[in-house]
Amino acid sequence: MASWNPVQLPTEIKELIIDELDSDLDGFTDDAKENRAALCSCLFVSRQFHQRARRYLFRSIKLNDAVGLPQFRKHLVLLHQLMKTPADDYSLGVVSYMRKFSVVAEFGDSKEDTDEDKYGDEESPVAKVLAKYLPGILKLLMTEARGLQHFHMEHSSEPGAIGYDWTTVPSELRSAVRAFLIFRPLRCLELRNFTEVPNDFFHQTNVTHLITDNFNSMDLELNFDDSPSGSSFHGVQLSLGPVETLDTDQCFPIHRMVDMSRNQSSQANFLKNIMLSVLDDDDFNQVIRLLHAASLVEDLLLNFTSFSNADFLLGTKLDFSPLQKLTNVTLIYSEQLITSSRDSVPQSLEHASTLLKSSSSSIVFLTLAFTFDFRFSNDTQTRDDIIYQPNDDHWKPLDNALSGPLYPMLRRFELHINLNSESSRAERRLQASLQSVDNLFKTALPLLYASELLHLYID
Repeated sequence: MASWNPVQLPTEIKELIIDELDSDLDGFTDDAKENRAALCSCLFVSRQFHQRARRYLFRSIKLNDAVGLPQFRKHLVLLHQLMKTPADDYSLGVVSYMRKFSVVAEFGDSKEDTDEDKYGDEESPVAKVLAKYLPGILKLLMTEARGLQHFHMEHSSEPGAIGYDWTTVPSELRSAVRAFLIFRPLRCLELRNFTEVPNDFFHQTNVTHLITDNFNSMDLELNFDDSPSGSSFHGVQLSLGPVETLDTDQCFPIHRMVDMSRNQSSQANFLKNIMLSVLDDDDFNQVIRLLHAASLVEDLLLNFTSFSNADFLLGTKLDFSPLQKLTNVTLIYSEQLITSSRDSVPQSLEHASTLLKSSSSSIVFLTLAFTFDFRFSNDTQTRDDIIYQPNDDHWKPLDNALSGPLYPMLRRFELHINLNSESSRAERRLQASLQSVDNLFKTALPLLYASELLHLYID
């Protein structure tokens, strides 16, 4: 009988096979599920595939209590065991492969789960399970996960709900999170749905990209002082630390980034990318002060939504000049393009024109986005609005400003028009109008179109 001899595959072939299986591994398609199953098989079938398969399988860890309390507890227990168990004499275990760690769960006691505890404990809410197992996982991530780049922590709640009170999270878990953030440098930190967060929560942290959503402090937003440069913060020199990108739904969470430690070095600020919501003129003035202080800012996205102060749109005392020093600027306006008549200029468009013709600019890439709804308040009537037939006189100031000597560096102007229509009648009008909308905007913005700077997106 012929004996069976295993075939030793070249390294290039092995890597190609594993890399192909890695395609869409993090997705939820059938192919992704099959690929994950195949990689799991590689762990047991062939030692040749073992290490590379482990690296892909444990690269991104996502924990979610939506699976139910018993299963969620099981995931936490098994993950902790795997992280502590070396794969061989030369490996730290799966923790060394982790690049992203995400936990989405109810950190409070609001859940009424009463599932049987297979591990012998009494019936516990998700918060107690997290308090028992997550600190150990965070400690291993802090000390052993040298390749970890992205950390995401979120209290699961309904959209629009108030975040969970951070002070009521079990103290051992709060301490573990704080220690982890201090000792583990991260490329991206994502925190969502917590309130009553200490003002010094980010003190001594090392984060490149900070993302917060519904993440609010104990106190009201702190303000800059009235110094001419706007570079000090309640008498303390502003220092943004290592943060390069700030992405938040808050109007101005600058105090979360300020390191007021006396040991803070005097090196230049790192902040390069800012994505903020602006609700009124106070918010905008705070943004301007931030731009004065953070001289390295290159990319700015301001979301002008749900204005609480209508006069802000037409304010003439606002200092727009710092925006002109940037390279990439995106301005988003919502629910402001509807006008009572075609003779009146939409406030958002007038605000954008005022801002963009304020001074000489270094802007290379400019994006303007407008969103509006066709319908009247009774949801039954639609109207021919300025977006369907843009009035030349309305858009002419913008066309002249961006095409003139104030914008010598401009290389691309993107105009995004989001027609937020839901009625069938409006949809029929929309489809008919899209056929001619390009020509309408070519007429309304002739200089930008002729210079080939205009890129129009209608959806």
